[in-house]
Amino acid sequence: MTLHVRVNEDVAVSPTSSVESFKTQTFYKSYAKRGLDIALVLLFLPIVGPLVLLMAAVTALDGSNPFYSQLRVGKNGRFFRIWKIRTMTVDAEARLESYLNSNPEARAEWNKHQKLKNDPRITTVGRFLRKASLDELPQLFNVLQGSMSLVGPRPMMPEQEQYYFGSAYYSLRPGLTGLW
Repeated sequence: MTLHVRVNEDVAVSPTSSVESFKTQTFYKSYAKRGLDIALVLLFLPIVGPLVLLMAAVTALDGSNPFYSQLRVGKNGRFFRIWKIRTMTVDAEARLESYLNSNPEARAEWNKHQKLKNDPRITTVGRFLRKASLDELPQLFNVLQGSMSLVGPRPMMPEQEQYYFGSAYYSLRPGLTGLW
């Protein structure tokens, strides 16, 4: 049995390993990987913790909550909250809709890719944080909590489930980083 993962409208990936190989539990998959995740996060927490607090303080200068959470699908199809530093304006959804209504080219880009190259919702600080992937650092707390791993498939949003065929995705703990 081959797993087919739909990446986007144009590309389909067919890994050579079967779905069953993802389900095989080894000592490493069952215990060591989680222990390694915890040890590495705790090792880097004295460096990353103050950095997250500094980024949160700078982001909060506009008077809003510096953290952003979003519902994602994790291992065994369980839902969890993923944490990030907020990189968008507080009125992001209203701003997006207004922008798309007044810009047909942007509407077409959004409909095709579900993102924009020049997104008007992203703050100046947010642009830097995203470019350096620093907005993802609060996810280390998701790793400590156990809803994520350091390495694994990116956690999908509930509305993206239709693009993931097969059950291999659900047998893995989502990761902060991975093949992408």
